[in-house]
Amino acid sequence: MKKQLLPLANAFCVLAALLLLWQCVIWIFRVPPFMLPSPWSVARAVVARFPSLLTSFFITAEEAGGGLIASVLAGVLIALGGTRAMDLRRPGGEDRSPQRT
Repeated sequence: MKKQLLPLANAFCVLAALLLLWQCVIWIFRVPPFMLPSPWSVARAVVARFPSLLTSFFITAEEAGGGLIASVLAGVLIALGGTRAMDLRRPGGEDRSPQRT
C-alpha cells in the first residue's frame, strides 16, 4: 500500500512545487496578469468556464478518436495493398526474387 502511494505523493509534490515556482516568478518579476496570470486566476477561470471547457473537451476527444481510427484503418489498408502488390508482381503470385545466401 505504501509503495502504491509513493508515486502519487511524488507527483503531488512536483505539481505543488511547479505551482509555487509559477507564483514566485509572478511576484518576483512583477509579471502583468495579461502576460502570465497567477495559478489562482487560472483555477478560477477554469471553474467559471467549466461547462464550456467540458463541451470543447468532448468535441476534441471525438475528433482525435476519429482521426486515430481513420489513420489505423488507412495504415492497415495500405499494408494489405502492399502485400497484395507483391503477390501480383509475378505471374502466379510466386516470389521469384533472388535467394540470399
